[in-house]
Amino acid sequence: MTADQSSRLKEVAAATDPEERLQLAMHELKTPLTVIKAYLQLMSVRAEKEQLTEIQAMIHKTEEQVRKVVDIIYATQEIKPAETADLDCVLIPFDLSEAAQSCAEAIASTRPGRRIELDIESGKHIVNGDKDRLEQVFLNLINNAIKYTDDSCVIRIGLKRVDNAIMATISDNGQGIPQEFQYRLFDRHYRLDGSAKKAEGRGLGLFVCAEIIRRHDGQIGVDSNPGEGASFWFILPMGKRI
Repeated sequence: MTADQSSRLKEVAAATDPEERLQLAMHELKTPLTVIKAYLQLMSVRAEKEQLTEIQAMIHKTEEQVRKVVDIIYATQEIKPAETADLDCVLIPFDLSEAAQSCAEAIASTRPGRRIELDIESGKHIVNGDKDRLEQVFLNLINNAIKYTDDSCVIRIGLKRVDNAIMATISDNGQGIPQEFQYRLFDRHYRLDGSAKKAEGRGLGLFVCAEIIRRHDGQIGVDSNPGEGASFWFILPMGKRI
């Protein structure tokens, strides 16, 4: 680590205001991610020349995930109080099942010890949405389930049609969430009592999910009872078929 890098890390650590510390950390992440993107591009060119098709596919998927991390960083830097949250969404028709499957594959590849199951109703699930933002919602909810359950728990990703809407669910068979805490789960920075010891983060994940779904004119919520697991869900208006 260079002296300059060490100095910047000390600046981040020295920030006493949590919001300032977050903004500084997000800013410092941009440079290494830019370098990673450059190396991936070089690797992609070499893989193409040597006709390493499988390696090319892996690089492409990695580039997609890096791009999403960059998008999340910019989105996090834009986060303001709930009434003015700025998470822009570009809405176009697409099949939500593609996003669900892509996220399940991404999680399964990085967490091979976790059991991820898909329960997707047959047919297309077209919504007018921002695919990247909705994948962010899926990933946040899946990672949330992983954080608060142990390896023996099953995480199920469901997708089905409900009247003129599409309903997505991310459920687990963990300890569940007491009723008295559920109404605050999507508040900014809120986290369950005692959960800080088990899961890292600043409590922004569910808040961001709620803001994204709101931008899609959708609904988001959770159904849970102690000892019976939790099922986070969101509902989006059905889009025109493509």
